[in-house]
Amino acid sequence: MRYFFGDKYSLDKDSFRLTLNKKILDEGQAKDVLSDGEKNVIAFAYFIGDIHLKVEKEDDYNNLFFVIDDPISSMDFNHVYSISGIMRNLKDIINSERERFIILTHNLDFMRVLVGNNVVSKSFVLKNSTLKEFSNNLTVPYINHLHDIYNVANKKSIPSHTNANSIRHIIETLNKFENIDSTSDLISKYIKDNVPDESKTYTLINDLSHGGWRSEQAPIHDDDFILVCQTIISIIEKKYKGQIEYCTKLS
Repeated sequence: MRYFFGDKYSLDKDSFRLTLNKKILDEGQAKDVLSDGEKNVIAFAYFIGDIHLKVEKEDDYNNLFFVIDDPISSMDFNHVYSISGIMRNLKDIINSERERFIILTHNLDFMRVLVGNNVVSKSFVLKNSTLKEFSNNLTVPYINHLHDIYNVANKKSIPSHTNANSIRHIIETLNKFENIDSTSDLISKYIKDNVPDESKTYTLINDLSHGGWRSEQAPIHDDDFILVCQTIISIIEKKYKGQIEYCTKLS
């Protein structure tokens, strides 16, 4: 309970009633105080805690297998992350040498958190009565675009027709992240403010990110793409070094 709510909610040891800010709630009052999401959080906490009443021998903790059906229904995203954290640390919580579980969910964001943070080792999508491997590419496109650009910049992969789209996606994401209150969405201004206009790199990024092409424009060679990708990576490395370190781990 403390993991989910801090000191807001707890259970009174004597009456086994819910307390709100250390004040014991009257009988029947909890259902009016708790939101639907909070009710589900407490039910999940009870589910985990009740395990200790089911286990008769300490060795049985290693034989547990959990089947968890959509535990994040009606929860806000803070609780979604909390549930994911519980699943990641389940082995320590139940004092076991290992954890084994199946999680079923209809929520794509919850699935993305579980997969993106390596909470689950295997992930599948049920489609047309068939289980297919879940691709995290569709849920975290920014990281995948960035990783592609990183590989081109470091000459670990050759430039391709998708690089321009990746560059645009990265610039749009950074622009919106850094200028969240802005009512305009001028990618060209972001490029102008962040990319030194000392070579054709600025022009190439601007044209590529807008999908533009002029008949008098010279062909873009692999070296040009590599230069553009290196510029993008350099910008991100200065501002958000951890993102590039993450790409390094993926490579």
